[in-house]
Amino acid sequence: MPQSAHNCIFTGERDLRGRRVGVLGMARSGAACVNFLAGRGAQVVALDSKPPADLSDVAQDAATRAAHVAAPYGSLAAIAPLDLLVVSPGVPTDADIVIEARSSGTEVIGEVELAYRFMDAPIAAVTGTCGKGTTVTVLGALLAAAGMPNVVAGNIGTPLIAQADASGGLDVVVAEISSFQLDTTVHFRPHIGILLNITEDHLERYPSFDAYAASKAQLFRNQSAEDWAILCIDDARVRAMADQVPSRVLTVSASDPATHGRVEDDTLVVKLPGAAAEVIARTSDLTLQGTHHVTNCLAAALAARLCDVPPAVMPGAFRGYEPAPHLMTLVAESNGVLYIDDSKATNPASAVADLSAIDGPVVVIAGGKEKDTDFAEFGEVLARQAKLVLLMGECAPRIERATNRPEICRHVRSMAEAVRIAVESAEPGDTVALCPACSSLDMFRSYAARGDEFADAVRQYTTHC
Repeated sequence: MPQSAHNCIFTGERDLRGRRVGVLGMARSGAACVNFLAGRGAQVVALDSKPPADLSDVAQDAATRAAHVAAPYGSLAAIAPLDLLVVSPGVPTDADIVIEARSSGTEVIGEVELAYRFMDAPIAAVTGTCGKGTTVTVLGALLAAAGMPNVVAGNIGTPLIAQADASGGLDVVVAEISSFQLDTTVHFRPHIGILLNITEDHLERYPSFDAYAASKAQLFRNQSAEDWAILCIDDARVRAMADQVPSRVLTVSASDPATHGRVEDDTLVVKLPGAAAEVIARTSDLTLQGTHHVTNCLAAALAARLCDVPPAVMPGAFRGYEPAPHLMTLVAESNGVLYIDDSKATNPASAVADLSAIDGPVVVIAGGKEKDTDFAEFGEVLARQAKLVLLMGECAPRIERATNRPEICRHVRSMAEAVRIAVESAEPGDTVALCPACSSLDMFRSYAARGDEFADAVRQYTTHC
């Protein structure tokens, strides 16, 4: 990567020895923060709303490294003073203890900000409502194909802080960043920032769609003219940001021929400023279907070219790319019916985009935890494309109303029931798709667990049919 990339590295105070640091929220990222901070000599106070016995094994192990464990925590006064409070992304920024900490003068940051302050490699960060995981993993694969040491971390699974100590040996840190994580950044400055799209999501946490969009825009807040912003301008809200970010802007589109990343006939083309246009792959090289995945791959390719990945290695990297689990994953083909696990589609926009890539009649399993999102477009797609919609969870009634076709909707109480009915109802040429458009947390511990349960049920019922 060009030397200018290293201008993004934090140059402030890094010495944590003896400092009293609270970590609020002992899920995966919180546990990783405790381990990192303790390893740097901090006096760590581990805080969680659950008692120690209810924490995960990983969190319990991490808590043994803390100087003090307050679980469940009460008033901040009982554990004060703190020099720093690191807040996990699952904790709302308006939680009482967070407000109390700020009021007392305690610095409050999140795990991504903490990791950034100790990173010794430039960061390429990706945010957006949909497609973040695909884009970061494709970018990681392109870098690896060029022999460039990198790591893919962040919201995708491995906490960014867990890679901080090893970052000195990397050319690039590729980070998936959520809006919740951006809300607790201060100095975070990626050398390359990618914004894919902004559609309704997490409105149970944000007061408005505008507030959610503003959260996403924070990715570029600390960038300068030495940095890069890659914007997927097929999204109107992203396109409107082109004149507002302080860094150099590159654009991506599946339909606009004037962008820096575009489709020409059956090829993917990128053009960096001052350079000739380059063909980096054919659309047939992509292992992911759907226009939205084309723009994800173009954004990753532009970032890869900024990191000096040669175009010649890209077609092979795209052909060898294996999509993430639970993302349009083919679970089985039985009696002429395809069974697709798309549990990763946790919001309506993702679900709409993925359903558009399915040809022919479809039986859809949808629903889950309420996030106050608008299901109007999802309902229209279901009404037009689905022969049967099996609904579960908190959002089932709202999705049914959005279809305006109650005759194609049926409510179920479990994944097993949904799959059994789907298997009985599907005919040769149909696709059965778990495409929830919702979070999983009302009925499952994660979207991965939801997808696994779907796959297990598919194997059970298709074996016996």
